[in-house]
Amino acid sequence: MSYEVLPQEQEHLRKLMEVRKQLLLGPKTWSELIANLQMSKPTLSKCLIELQKRGEIQKIGIIEGDKSKVVYQLVDPLVKKVYEMFEETQNRLIPSKIKEELDIEQEMIRWFYNDIWMFMHFARKITQLKSELPEKKAQQYIREWIALAAHITSVGIKNSLKWIAEKGEKSWIDIFGKYEDEPEQIIEALWKYAEKLRESREKEEMEIKS
Repeated sequence: MSYEVLPQEQEHLRKLMEVRKQLLLGPKTWSELIANLQMSKPTLSKCLIELQKRGEIQKIGIIEGDKSKVVYQLVDPLVKKVYEMFEETQNRLIPSKIKEELDIEQEMIRWFYNDIWMFMHFARKITQLKSELPEKKAQQYIREWIALAAHITSVGIKNSLKWIAEKGEKSWIDIFGKYEDEPEQIIEALWKYAEKLRESREKEEMEIKS
């Protein structure tokens, strides 16, 4: 395998770097990128598409005063890690899957997503019981569901903390402290993780139908 970078590839990498440098200065509209970069519209479009596929940048809508506009911005490093959690497979019916080896931040994203799913599952079941069964019977089943939820949640947290106790590294102290003080990044990453899971399911459904 040759690791030599061809002149055409070198030029493409240079243009990707130019786009990144512009976005390091802050979110930019398409018009602002065209005005600030010396490249054609097709070339800029190609660079933006590639950087979005890599999970390095994202396109979002923002509101300024009474006007809205679409801008491109660099993705938060934690959100970028969400893209790295998935890998392509050779199975046509399962085009992508979550990697077996994840770092601690990726593990937290998966844990918290599962916790949210579990809460919604039990909340739906309890509400359904309350609305469909006689009051006394509903109360009995609801107590059982709450007890089951408490048990599963307790076991899940205990297992996660035991895993951290066994695998934990000194550098994780700062990671946990950062998200303890500022959980906003985790919340944004959870949204992106849910989006990637939905995309994977949609691809699977399309393969099954085809």
